[in-house]
Amino acid sequence: MNDLQKHYYEILTGIHTICQQENLSYMLTGGTLLGAVRENGFIPWDDDADIMMHRNEYEAFESVCAKYFDAYGFGLDIGTRIPRVVLKAHPEIHVEIILIDVLPQIELKRKILRTKLKLLQTMMNARFDFSQHRSLRKPISYSIWIIGRLLGQPSKLGLYRKVSQEGNGEASGLVFFSNERYRFMTMEIPEEFLKETVLIPFEDTTLMVPKAWDKILKLYYGDSYMIPKRENYYAAASTPGKSN
Repeated sequence: MNDLQKHYYEILTGIHTICQQENLSYMLTGGTLLGAVRENGFIPWDDDADIMMHRNEYEAFESVCAKYFDAYGFGLDIGTRIPRVVLKAHPEIHVEIILIDVLPQIELKRKILRTKLKLLQTMMNARFDFSQHRSLRKPISYSIWIIGRLLGQPSKLGLYRKVSQEGNGEASGLVFFSNERYRFMTMEIPEEFLKETVLIPFEDTTLMVPKAWDKILKLYYGDSYMIPKRENYYAAASTPGKSN
């Protein structure tokens, strides 16, 4: 591990210990999950770390973390779309928490839900990136972003959280990553893929991953996820990403 990864490792192992003590579940996700499976630890060039939690598990974690965080030197940043466990001494170093919510049973409702979340993401962006929007939609997207400037961040976050949970309680059998970037939010994941967890080696410890990790990694990276790539590595992405 390089020095930065040692900090991420500190946060990940702290989260793991807290979850074990509180009988809560989390799972590695994204490049951190890929590194656990392919490298038994961090991908050598990886410069971030991510976990995922079901909504109810995250809410329980949020309610208990305060009694542990001072001892660990951690803080919980809930002022952005993606909650972050941060190092208080270096708040720029953090582990992001991707949230798992249930999708509605009716396909049209699923599309409307994701559209609303996409609009809210546009409103919450700190700046408007014209390169990320199709030419015909740029004026509309820019207008939505301007409207978002008129609303306070807590209001937008509260609305985003409420909309994300519109499918919770339904028995659709499908879940999604409700606070992910939009191209990953469109993935419709069978609920059984994320029901069970297992411990696998990660550096010199073991951390929790979905038992169906192969299926999750294929959704993100395609069938060839075990082959390291330097660009275009996301199966769900339409533009090049960072190396994995």
